[in-house]
Amino acid sequence: MHEKVQLYYDRLERLFVKGRILDAKRKRRFLSNLRPKLRKLSMVCTYQNMDELLSATIEVEKVLGEIGETPYEPLQEEREEELTLGETSIDK
Repeated sequence: MHEKVQLYYDRLERLFVKGRILDAKRKRRFLSNLRPKLRKLSMVCTYQNMDELLSATIEVEKVLGEIGETPYEPLQEEREEELTLGETSIDK
């Protein structure tokens, strides 16, 4: 079972406050440990602060729960094609 984004954030926030971690580092650390599906969909824009990032991520989590799947799988296939094409041109 996956941890809800809000619970994950609350756990991290206690550590951030205790360690006096700045907002930029908080955003990176928060994103780095999100479930891959949430991370990919949450990284599509730049957020002004941690509150914006948290709100957007919770919204993504809610939408994914409603549709029961993620639209990122086709993006993964496109990335694999790009990597394959890149390797081909490097080999030449």
